[in-house]
Amino acid sequence: MFEQFASDNYSGICPEAMDYFLKANQGSALAYGEDNALSML
Repeated sequence: MFEQFASDNYSGICPEAMDYFLKANQGSALAYGEDNALSML
């Protein structure tokens, strides 16, 4: 029997969220709270 498992909560992403996601993932950063994104909080 062939079964396919998939999530029921997937969809597209709004352009603003994708822009922020791409901007936040540029370059490299130190781990464990020493990154620029957390310093802005």
